[in-house]
Amino acid sequence: MHILYIDESGSMTDPSQDYFVLAGLAVFERGIYHLIKAADDLVLSWQLAPDPQDVEIHASPMYQGRKGTIWHTLDRNARVRMMQEALDLLRGHSSIRAFGVAVHKAAIAPETPLLYAFEEMSNRFDQFLARMYTREHDRQRGLTLMDASPYENRLQRLARDLRDNGTRWGHLRNLPEAPYPVDSRSSRIIQLADLVAYALFRKYELGDGRFFDPITSVFDSEGGVIHGLVHYKPPTMECYCPACMSRRHGQTGQR
Repeated sequence: MHILYIDESGSMTDPSQDYFVLAGLAVFERGIYHLIKAADDLVLSWQLAPDPQDVEIHASPMYQGRKGTIWHTLDRNARVRMMQEALDLLRGHSSIRAFGVAVHKAAIAPETPLLYAFEEMSNRFDQFLARMYTREHDRQRGLTLMDASPYENRLQRLARDLRDNGTRWGHLRNLPEAPYPVDSRSSRIIQLADLVAYALFRKYELGDGRFFDPITSVFDSEGGVIHGLVHYKPPTMECYCPACMSRRHGQTGQR
């Protein structure tokens, strides 16, 4: 089984932000322990607290050095380095695949960005599992875990509807259950998914690729085609991100 851990970045309602992002990390069940152990060991090496479980990897407070958090005691360069070190844990592992949906809110209005992005991500995750079966005859199912949030009930209802009635692109055949909410404070992989979401948000909203560019190889791809990264943008907007460049070359990635 592959577990998809998802989190979001950006505001659905803030008019000063153009983008809303949903990101996910799919980890094969036997790789979960090793990724959590690597993240705990990394946090311990930072020497911020005797128990690594007391330190939550949370992208926005880390980058901003938010008052009232442990990150406020560190300078910006140190915090950025720690975020990059955590993202480096994702690279080079065959059991890890990243997924991301960056939605320019004006491009899909009046639809809700979260629901739009979740349907797309569910479809992409399902396609990933289907390709595994086609390529390797390895029938794997998927389960989705999400950070507990005010949106969880809406996403669970949507997930049940997608499971029963299918997406805009067809039925989901490998996701038998609605997503389960988990507390990000108790899940290292949700915390890493939060970092990926923040990396995408800064890339698309601010043009800052410091966190995103080094992890582009982690996004689900096959044969040079990026399947795990989707960019919804107005038709008149030029973009040179990996998803849009993939489409320009006659492949898939951007809607």
